[in-house]
Amino acid sequence: EAGAKHGLSSNASQALSSEDIDVSKLRKLFASLDTDGSGSITAGEMRSALTKMGADPAAADDVIEDSDANGDNKVTFEEFAKAAQRGAEIVALAKKVQGYGGADARSVHSYAEEECKAFSDFINARLADDENLSHLLPIATADGLFSAVSDGMLLCRLLNEAAPGAIDERAVNRISPSKPSRFHVTENQNLAISAAKGSGIKVVNVGAEDIIEGQPHLILGLVWQMVKMALLSKINLRSNPFLIRLLLEGETLEDLLKL
Repeated sequence: EAGAKHGLSSNASQALSSEDIDVSKLRKLFASLDTDGSGSITAGEMRSALTKMGADPAAADDVIEDSDANGDNKVTFEEFAKAAQRGAEIVALAKKVQGYGGADARSVHSYAEEECKAFSDFINARLADDENLSHLLPIATADGLFSAVSDGMLLCRLLNEAAPGAIDERAVNRISPSKPSRFHVTENQNLAISAAKGSGIKVVNVGAEDIIEGQPHLILGLVWQMVKMALLSKINLRSNPFLIRLLLEGETLEDLLKL
């Protein structure tokens, strides 16, 4: 069905399979670029998206040139798929970029495995010694991050790493991995969300159920803000007095503190 929508012929599908390319990931990657669901994407949209996802700009241009077979500045899925057979950049992106359904049938979000791995590495390093999280850590796979935050304990602990004291640890329910209580899990998630808002983290349209169900784009949005806050929390004049050297002529200490 997805192939028919995006104009993928049976011949193209067979060719992709014979080249050992994951067609489903390729379709999801294309769908994430085809934001209006028209069945084609413009060369500009492809260039912007490929560059944003880590492709070298020059390589992205080559991919676009190869993909747009008829030169109409639009790329159909069939053109995209054929280009994937000879374009290593598209194949690499299709293998590392995950796709998942959005709010409706046409909506597709995407995220890079490297993003999940980076957050997981940070969490593993910072919270490895927490015995209460021993059943959750270390996070070994990219998508393991989403299951690790599902009981709320890890999010609460991560928030306290970013904003010490944001949550009273005594209020966090200890969840048994063998017999998790849905009520206690939901309480933890609501506690984390409420405390995150109070700590200045932007939480929009995120509920406890979204995190429990493992909605990637919502979870990554929360985790990224917490990780960023934790990293920046140590950047201050008390811990790093040499920052005063950043003052330009005519600036005062008050100017630096406003940053």
